[in-house]
Amino acid sequence: MSTPEAFQMTWRYDSWIYYYDLNKLTVLDYFKHSPFYDATCNNEVVLQQGGSTERIYEMEGLYYEPDLKTSSQDPTYFMIRKLHRERRPGGGGRGGAGRFRDRLLALYYVLGQGPGRGTVFALPDLHSVLRYNLSTSLHYANSAFQVLRERVKYNRGKHYTWDHSDRPENKNQELVQAASSSSSSRCHHHP
Repeated sequence: MSTPEAFQMTWRYDSWIYYYDLNKLTVLDYFKHSPFYDATCNNEVVLQQGGSTERIYEMEGLYYEPDLKTSSQDPTYFMIRKLHRERRPGGGGRGGAGRFRDRLLALYYVLGQGPGRGTVFALPDLHSVLRYNLSTSLHYANSAFQVLRERVKYNRGKHYTWDHSDRPENKNQELVQAASSSSSSRCHHHP
């Protein structure tokens, strides 16, 4: 799958959006300018050879295709799939349809309308989402245990005790006491 950094990156080509219409038929042409696009893919090979785009489905390797079904149902965004086509062991069925197997490598979505129109986002896969959430949770749990470790005191007679000297309630009480003592020292009663 893609790198975690790719999921935090977005891309937009303002000049292209200004001059051309972004729709389900042009979204792949737009996407080709993005840093997410691999120029060594089968789409480029077929384009350079001047062949039909249908030839992509007869080739092994990396290719991109827009999800026309999704964009027909909801024109506010477009989906682009990054796929790797490989031969099935044993050759598959007749007519070539069963000879290949597609493996999804990444999904991208492109905003089709609104102020962010044309912005491309990489969708994280489930593994990346779980890894990120787990590492974030572990970071905060580790930070909490470090704070606890600093506050615990061990005394042979009393066992463990906790240092609560800098708790927010104690700081608030100290501030209130300081404020009241300073205001009472400033107030002088005149008869």
